Amino acid sequence: MNKLTLIFLHMLIANHCFAHTGSTSYLFLEPQGNLINAEWKIPLSDLDRVLDLDLDLDNQITRTEVQLSAERIRRYAFSTLITKQHQKNCRISGDTFRIDRLDTKPAVYLDFRIDCESKLTEQDTLTLNYRLFHQVNPWHQGIVSVKNQTGTQRFVLSQQRTVITLSENTPDSASFLTFIIEGIWHIYIGLDHILFLMTLIFPIVLGKKNQTRPGSTRTLLKSLFSIVTAFTIAHSITLMLAASQTITLPTQWVESGIALSVIIGAALALYPSFNRWRWSLAFGFGLIHGFGFANVLSDLILPAESVTLHLIAFNIGVELGQLSIVAAVVPLLLMLSRIPPLRYRLLAPGMMTVIGFGMLWLLQRVFGVALNIPI
Repeated sequence: MNKLTLIFLHMLIANHCFAHTGSTSYLFLEPQGNLINAEWKIPLSDLDRVLDLDLDLDNQITRTEVQLSAERIRRYAFSTLITKQHQKNCRISGDTFRIDRLDTKPAVYLDFRIDCESKLTEQDTLTLNYRLFHQVNPWHQGIVSVKNQTGTQRFVLSQQRTVITLSENTPDSASFLTFIIEGIWHIYIGLDHILFLMTLIFPIVLGKKNQTRPGSTRTLLKSLFSIVTAFTIAHSITLMLAASQTITLPTQWVESGIALSVIIGAALALYPSFNRWRWSLAFGFGLIHGFGFANVLSDLILPAESVTLHLIAFNIGVELGQLSIVAAVVPLLLMLSRIPPLRYRLLAPGMMTVIGFGMLWLLQRVFGVALNIPI
């Protein structure tokens, strides 16, 4: 079986795998008297898993099918969001329904109002119970942003934390930690970022069949450190520039560039002579990955008074997530590298699998196709 056939088979397997397999929705709240204006961004792919939006069963979801399912989507979404004041349910009204993009993927945007008995105060608090997708996706998280007199506060809700209490001046204690967690989470669900990192690590640790072992552990760790550092510095630079809107690029260009980096990185991993230039590859494509990280922050609408603080927190989270992956993978690869038959057989099939994923993502992103939803 030749390499092109293997790559094609890996593309078929990857057709059911996504670059970001986690699930995140965004809920924005702005209290005004006894009313709370709200906007809710919900990924369409997750709604499809719950509501089967492909009405004509042709394996594609069209804008018309989503519009026809608008009432079902509303009923489901609002059944998972319970708001109470003085033990009485608040009323949801005036909702509008539209389809837009969220982190390059189709999403439903619900604009509505929450009508409570009285204005939020330190005594008249609001309890929000969030259970979107919790029955079908244990990894789903909801980012809740609340704009009040003290600024904008953010909370991460999940199966482990479903309830928050909001008052006139909800404390900001969760905000910095929220962005660290969001950075870690984005790395863990970012298969494209992880696979690019693997294209840098695998050839350094595993080497190639007719090559001697890459060297002592100290030399190997030094090489890994230089590569990971180059990647970190590069994506930190463009993350800061893009999130502060000093430099902006179209999302489709960025996501396509990330897919291309996966393909090129995996292909070059098969050539050991390129090892001495691998840090340059890490830095060059790291600049593109930084723009990808910034796209996530753009969905959160950072408050002007704390942009730098939240950028630092998010970047810390990205680095912690990245380092934890490296710390988990490298010891395993070191053990495998000591078994020559395994070491020789891991690199090429592994990188061809990565190329398959990258080619699928590139096709999806260049032609604007997100999963099976041509919207």
